[in-house]
Amino acid sequence: MDITKARMKEHSGMITNDTSTTQFSFVVSPLKNRATVEENDYIAIDHPTHGENHPILATVTEIKSYEQVAGSTLSEKVGKMMATAHTIGYIDIKDKNKQIQKLATPPNPGSRVYLAYSEFLETIFTTDTNGKPYNPPLHIGTAAQTAISQNEKTKQLNYHLDPQALIFAHTLIAANDNHGKTYTATIIIEELANKTKQPIIIFDPYNEYTQPGYTAANTANPETLPKTVKQKQATIVTTQNQTPENKASFYTQALKTLWNARLQQTTPPFTLIIENAEKLDPATLEQTVYEGPKQGVALILI
Repeated sequence: MDITKARMKEHSGMITNDTSTTQFSFVVSPLKNRATVEENDYIAIDHPTHGENHPILATVTEIKSYEQVAGSTLSEKVGKMMATAHTIGYIDIKDKNKQIQKLATPPNPGSRVYLAYSEFLETIFTTDTNGKPYNPPLHIGTAAQTAISQNEKTKQLNYHLDPQALIFAHTLIAANDNHGKTYTATIIIEELANKTKQPIIIFDPYNEYTQPGYTAANTANPETLPKTVKQKQATIVTTQNQTPENKASFYTQALKTLWNARLQQTTPPFTLIIENAEKLDPATLEQTVYEGPKQGVALILI
């Protein structure tokens, strides 16, 4: 990748004298095609020793305005803006794996600040901690932050998850009621089902996850559930018409059955989504949480 593909050519500011490896301040410069730098913008600056091919990535955390005396009287004042940025790390853009590395040397005072391009940011944010691209990236929506694209248009950044994190580790989706937990889980399940071969089991007590192409499990007998664990298949286990007590008992037994099947290796590794996880027997759930990744059981708890 060339540096012209990573950041704007026109600079957005200049770093002041006070810099560190974690944050720095810069005087904001006006841009021709945009009003100014904004809070939460992603910016790039040259690395102090490695140069422009190792840009430092940072986010703007605060912007302050002040007035500077331009002449001999107080009436001759010029409005200025000062921004503070938090350092994320730096990237070797010539390396195949775009790993974000920890900054050990503070930026040079006087360095120019540039807005990072959205295409560059989305490339960086769809790589794991070793810099390897997500395979495949699971798209779950757009972030609140915006960035400038290479054609100089402002766009929201696409947000992705690493499927390996959902296949080999546990995930918790937590929020207050009516704040999108089930909707988020639905998007994740759909992306997993469409882009990976991972078997998916969904404990759906309120019949909220039914989708065309998903398999409905026989809920009369939880012992039959292991037979539904198949690659490239999402299975819904719903108990919509049962009492809360029966639902908790059924799903606890279903979890035990699936867990024993994995111990006996009669089912392939799978991802299990549990709605209202707090309703299950704590001891049974705790065992799956602690030992699940070693046995090929990844949980998404809601």
